Amino acid sequence: MENGMDMADLVILASIAVLTAGFFAWRNGCSVFGLFDNADKTPSSVNGKAAPPTTGTMSLDKATPASSSKKSLIKEASALTNGNGRLFVIFGSQTGTAEDLATRFVKEASDALGISALICDPEEYDLSELANWRSDGHKDLFGFFFSTYGEGEPTDNAADFYTWLMSGKGIGLDDTETDEEDAMVESQALAGLGYFVFALGNKTYEHYNAIGRRIDKRITKLGGMRVGERGEGDDDKSLEEDFLAWKSNMIAAIAKYYGVNATSSKSMRDCPHVPVFDVVSVPDAESVFSGEHSASHVRTWTPSGSDLDGFEILFNQVYKENKPATVFDAKHPFYSRIVASKTLFHKAYDTIEFSGKQMTTDNPPFWTVSGSKISIQRECYHMEFDLTGSGLVYHTGDHVGVWADNNPVTVNRLAAALDIKDLDRVIDLIPHPNNPLQNTKKPFPLPCTLRAAFTYYLDLSEVLKQYHLETLGKYASDESEKQRLFELSEDRQKYVDIVQNGCKNLAEILEEFKSVKVPLGVVLFELLSRVAVRYYSISSSSAETPEKLTITAVLVRYAIASAPALSDSKQKSKVVVKEGLATSCLQRKHLSGIIGDTNIDSFADTDKHCSVPTHYLPICIRTSTFRLPADTTTPVMMVGPGTGVAPFRAFVIERVLAAKQGKVVGSTWLFNGCRRKAEDDLYHEEFAKLQQMCKTENLKIDLRIHTAYSRDTAQKVYVQHLLAQHSDEIWDLLYTRRGYFYICGDAKYMAHDVSKALGTIAEKTGGMAEEGGKQWLKDIKTSGRYFEDVWSDPERCQITLADFDGVIYRISTPESKTVLLISVAIRCYAELERYGAASILKREYGQYFGGSTEPGYDVSLTIDLTTLPTDREPLIRAISLLKRNIMAAAFEAAFVAQQEGRESELMAIHYRDDEAIYVKALPDRVTVIFSTEFKDETDKIYGKVFLQEFVDARRQPSIQNAPQVLYSAREPPLELRGVSGLKDSNTVGYVTFVLFPRHFHGANAYDAISRIQLFRDYFHFHIKASKAYMHSRMRARVDNFLKVLNRAKPEKPDDQKEKKTASGKSFKRS
Repeated sequence: MENGMDMADLVILASIAVLTAGFFAWRNGCSVFGLFDNADKTPSSVNGKAAPPTTGTMSLDKATPASSSKKSLIKEASALTNGNGRLFVIFGSQTGTAEDLATRFVKEASDALGISALICDPEEYDLSELANWRSDGHKDLFGFFFSTYGEGEPTDNAADFYTWLMSGKGIGLDDTETDEEDAMVESQALAGLGYFVFALGNKTYEHYNAIGRRIDKRITKLGGMRVGERGEGDDDKSLEEDFLAWKSNMIAAIAKYYGVNATSSKSMRDCPHVPVFDVVSVPDAESVFSGEHSASHVRTWTPSGSDLDGFEILFNQVYKENKPATVFDAKHPFYSRIVASKTLFHKAYDTIEFSGKQMTTDNPPFWTVSGSKISIQRECYHMEFDLTGSGLVYHTGDHVGVWADNNPVTVNRLAAALDIKDLDRVIDLIPHPNNPLQNTKKPFPLPCTLRAAFTYYLDLSEVLKQYHLETLGKYASDESEKQRLFELSEDRQKYVDIVQNGCKNLAEILEEFKSVKVPLGVVLFELLSRVAVRYYSISSSSAETPEKLTITAVLVRYAIASAPALSDSKQKSKVVVKEGLATSCLQRKHLSGIIGDTNIDSFADTDKHCSVPTHYLPICIRTSTFRLPADTTTPVMMVGPGTGVAPFRAFVIERVLAAKQGKVVGSTWLFNGCRRKAEDDLYHEEFAKLQQMCKTENLKIDLRIHTAYSRDTAQKVYVQHLLAQHSDEIWDLLYTRRGYFYICGDAKYMAHDVSKALGTIAEKTGGMAEEGGKQWLKDIKTSGRYFEDVWSDPERCQITLADFDGVIYRISTPESKTVLLISVAIRCYAELERYGAASILKREYGQYFGGSTEPGYDVSLTIDLTTLPTDREPLIRAISLLKRNIMAAAFEAAFVAQQEGRESELMAIHYRDDEAIYVKALPDRVTVIFSTEFKDETDKIYGKVFLQEFVDARRQPSIQNAPQVLYSAREPPLELRGVSGLKDSNTVGYVTFVLFPRHFHGANAYDAISRIQLFRDYFHFHIKASKAYMHSRMRARVDNFLKVLNRAKPEKPDDQKEKKTASGKSFKRS
């Protein structure tokens, strides 16, 4: 049809209209909590997926199908006794930390303020009822304890609430961005809602505490009124200290909000402890849980036929569930059978020396003790889990969550410490009659046996927290033990030294403090945390094995020196070996198959309380954004040292499979790393076979494996060094061919170093300026071509930094977290060593200096944290002066020469690029000359003016005895005439100090050296500060001048001015 539209045009326009309407409906509030007038006609899911958003008008106070099955917050609130007010604390927690802090805070606040309180899991309560909250005459306050998870995402249990609160806008906005208006903002849905926030996160991640910050910002925008300051906890440093510092101020702010007086912490300590739960026996319970991580129903197990031929581990029997769940997830995990397991390390050990310590007498096959040394076997396991019949689907790059169980030895040890005679006693928890938190949720499935609780539900290896010690102190009958527990609960440093650094768990504390008789209910709910799910990167490809997944897990086992907790006596610390809960569980599963415990899975009566079969573990799948590009021709670069190689094994397998199917596959480069090729090079044989197959079969894929070995050579080589060696190819793959870049492993150091290496490649190979390189890195991240799957290792310290003179400092715990290595790299050390630096360091640091020097550094100090002196301040001060003491060598040598009445050589210290310090002693004086580089002519002028102040100041009678200061531009002073290598430039100046004996004799020498070393930085700081001051004055003068000009603008003619009528309406004359 001419000048008209055909059917195709109509279809396109109609599609655009529908998509546009859907988009705006979504932007205006569709969510899991989406509140629509026609919600009853909207299905909550389609084929197991979230239903698409429907159009309609959002109602802020109307429940949805998604929330209809949840508890009513209004109804629960009406059941609370008022007291001085009502407190509702909501937590978003992935591993239980936020829930733990929320529970602690509620208990302490309710005890201190006399208020009734409710702890709310947002997954269980309909929190859309917060909109237009009606307090019905009560004084209500809402607290939000929310963790940030992944890449700035809410935790699983808080996802629905977060989506509702943000009006369906997805991940939310950071503080630097502006929010858009929506229906909730326009209606001020949370107007007058009193609230406070404590955010939990980890500073090693980009979106630190993003969720807590966004929630705070959003509630304020919706009309909420925050009480006190927002708290923020850093799990990378000391979350506990952050929480404690915030808590005391927050309780005071809440007391002011309620208009009550808070009971002091000292008074609270003197009050008897009120348990949250009491334990009761239920011997006749019909349904008893025996380790299931689901409260929906009890699982029983019956034997079935064997189909295990060909696997590496042979089992006694295979088990299948009765009444399996239809959907398996984090709330109802699937019990997967371990079908294969093998070790990946070969004769790898960590050897640590503990001088002057009482060595462990335990000597299992996993470690050996020889004198003061202990050698611990390192292990890494490759495990395969069967998914047959589960309906679980994973994608390459996803994570698998595993619930571990405790070692029976650990269970029996705690039972003995608690004097429990019958671990098979069936128990339940009921609220203590005096507990103000009557609505507190039970911590795990009940009723169950004590053995099940200790084996499957509670983390027995967890280090006891500081506030736990006060609770234990209230149950100590011996006064000295009571006071010691109170002391440890109040003195943070002593707690860190003895309990935290000693990794003391509940059993170990109870074994020392024998008078403590704590009720079982307090142990099960308040002193032990729930076993948290441990997530592992899946190391198999779903394209190759959809019914089976694998993980790669390195065993966590280490030795520490643990001091006695009962007293501050000089009793020797004892060396103990600690294990990770999850990986030690995996090792037991592995060894039980190899050793062949023939009856380990058998039981007499399947109708009774049967434990989970040995070779089964509860698992769930967690989806990830760690994905290969859909276009197989896209180049891929992967960096994964250690077990960070796990997901990249899957990536490599999947790319090779695509090539075998005849597809063209882009460059596939893997940079992995380990200590030694012969010990811990993970999957090296498998990768070599894949590379050989690609060559033999002429597959269209460029597969390269680059491995960094950090201990095979004198100079340590890490993955970032390999990146630098291939900078040209990497720049071509990333910049020219727009490849994808992946990092998996340590977040704190490795990921940072790799990112820094890419920035260097952008500068040196790509020719970008420093800021341009940073922007390029940011661009590939925001464009979805840079992915990180990283974690932080709290057991190791590694900090590298530099000062203004280019001196590199490194603080690390390379072998043991109790042995600190402090290293310095200083470019002029060879010169300083010739002037006597080593003897000065030996004098100042004694036993801490003289050991092996860390490769790449000039000086290393080794500090054993378990043998620190009682008064640590002198040592801390000495370490902080390490650079000063190294640089002191030339000065001390010159002072000695002058005192002996002789002339010294001209000692040069080339401590910066194109700058140096020259020191020369004469019989009557010591001359110190600084050569300094000025950035531009302006700096030179400022510097000359500044130095003139030194000259003028000496004319004052009070400081006439100060050292003489001379300045010369370009031309070196007489002392340097004839010295080779001096720079001949207009940008060079020389500053000379003339020191006489009165300036450095006796005690004055130390201060003279300390101060004169800092002159160069002091000098250039004042130049920069002066320039900044002048610029700010100039900007202020310009602003004032612009205001004068603006006032001088001619006004509009009267007939063009707006005028107002008596009623306030505006008009202009026509």
